[in-house]
Amino acid sequence: MSNDEDNKIKDLIVKSGYEKVLPYISLSEMQDEEKNIQKVLYLLGKKVTRDEKTIQRDEENDCLVFNASYEFIENDQGLFKKQLNIEKLMKVDIYDTTDLQIINMMKMRSRFQQDVETYFIWVPKGSFDGYIETNDIPDYILELIDKKKTRT
Repeated sequence: MSNDEDNKIKDLIVKSGYEKVLPYISLSEMQDEEKNIQKVLYLLGKKVTRDEKTIQRDEENDCLVFNASYEFIENDQGLFKKQLNIEKLMKVDIYDTTDLQIINMMKMRSRFQQDVETYFIWVPKGSFDGYIETNDIPDYILELIDKKKTRT
């Protein structure tokens, strides 16, 4: 539906006096809202139909999503070591549509950056909260994340 048609419908509603009773919503807004409702219903169904193993995983662990690439770092002996370079590390709820949008944006960003991938990892609850400063992560944790990460 074009903007002109939207405006005609809006004018008709205003002239008829129903604008206070019936708020004006364009067809595209209704379709977007329907898509959002479908996503929420899908995620709700996914959460309700979890098996015991998945429920236990969700109760005991947090899901961290991050964009990362590899860089080569020189050690004291002059040899180079391949190390994971994490750009952004974020705790997400896999049953929340907003968090899934964030994951999609991270994946889109990684597509346009050379040698950058989006990964996730499950960690014990409370290990990390919200946005994490990647400069503060010790090397031994980076190595553990590198071994346990899964590509999205």
